[in-house]
Amino acid sequence: MPYVEMHAVEAVGEFSRGALLVLDVRTIGEWHSGHIPGAIHIPLHELQARYDELDPDERFLVVCAHGIRSAAAGQFLASQGFVEVINLRHGMCAWAGPVVTGP
Repeated sequence: MPYVEMHAVEAVGEFSRGALLVLDVRTIGEWHSGHIPGAIHIPLHELQARYDELDPDERFLVVCAHGIRSAAAGQFLASQGFVEVINLRHGMCAWAGPVVTGP
C-alpha cells in the first residue's frame, strides 16, 4: 500500500537509519520554528503545483504539526503514483527526534 501512518517512535528510528526522506508540508513560520534536519519543505498549499519536484520512487515521511495536513498531502501523493508515503501520526507534536530551527 502506498499510503500508511507511522507513530513517532518508529519514524525516528527509520529516519535515524536513513530509510526515508522527510517532506514537511507546514507553513514557512512553522518550518522556521523547528523542522527535521534534511527535510524537504513544500507547504501544503503549494504541493499540487510542486509535487513533480519529488521522486515518486522514494519513501517519504510526510509531516505537519498534528498529522492532519500531512495525511491529506500523503493521500494526494499516493494518488499521483508515489510508491510509499508515510504520514507521521500526530505530527511534529509527537516527534522526539532531532530538530533544527531557522531557515
